[in-house]
Amino acid sequence: MIITNANLTKTDTNWVARQGHNGIARAIIPSHTKLDGDLIFTASTGQVEAQADVVGIMGARLMAEAIRNAVRHAESIAGIPASQDWGRA
Repeated sequence: MIITNANLTKTDTNWVARQGHNGIARAIIPSHTKLDGDLIFTASTGQVEAQADVVGIMGARLMAEAIRNAVRHAESIAGIPASQDWGRA
């Protein structure tokens, strides 16, 4: 989910959500397969004026960063190793 304080129209909000998929593609390979079910929502509080392109670019960048951070900080559960466990003997 991408949440912004930018004042966006409904069309702009949809544009930002579509740009968020670029962030997925930057962080996950392969992405956008027939079976992955990725979905991004965008919410806007409308507090500041901003260009939708700028919000979309930053949204994509932050989406990729959030995915990478989630993978780096995930913990093992039910015997399924997390990325931080890889390389440990």
